[in-house]
Amino acid sequence: DEDWNYYVVFISNNLKACPMFRQRAIPKVDPTEYVCWDYHVIVMRSSTVQSTKDESIMSEILDIDTWITPYPTPLVQYLNESFPHAADPNFNTQYLPLFHVVRAEDFIRDFYCDRMHMYKNGKWNSPPPEYPAIMNGLKRDGCDGTERNEFSGSNLDDYINMSGEGKCVFTLAEMYERSEDSNKKEWTECSK
Repeated sequence: DEDWNYYVVFISNNLKACPMFRQRAIPKVDPTEYVCWDYHVIVMRSSTVQSTKDESIMSEILDIDTWITPYPTPLVQYLNESFPHAADPNFNTQYLPLFHVVRAEDFIRDFYCDRMHMYKNGKWNSPPPEYPAIMNGLKRDGCDGTERNEFSGSNLDDYINMSGEGKCVFTLAEMYERSEDSNKKEWTECSK
């Protein structure tokens, strides 16, 4: 068994319009159809793999909303099948994905969302998930652990906003580069 490091990855872009292929929001497995998410959240896990010559990092994606198999999916395969349009030289680069990578334990501790971003004009945009809203981080500032003085129903925007100090945000090209990185960096080690 490998020792896995887990990350929560927010996929979006500055337009909040990110086309992704092979998503279950499209009823059939049709490689020509895509869904355009304002944001999408996946789990990535990484482990150091020892071979006879050296060590390498293996990263896999756990996305319950994809048709891609196998599950978990190797990172490069996931990127290739989810974003095939990225190779098209005529594709508008503003729609390329950005990836905000957060350590899973930090996400679990700090994230909170009451889902009201899904509720507009007195109705749900789509049915909310059946499991309870994640409200763990409501008692914390998210940075220094201090108690909050005011109630706010969500810090989701902090996660889907792809700019900001101290965030590890990667372009699609950087995700490919990091997947082949022989320096064995943790995904939340970034130079930005």
